[in-house]
Amino acid sequence: MRHLGAIFSLVLTLLHYGN
Repeated sequence: MRHLGAIFSLVLTLLHYGN
């Protein structure tokens, strides 16, 4: 579960560039 934070940050980044 330690990578959950990194994955969440990556998702937010993708959503940011997606918009």
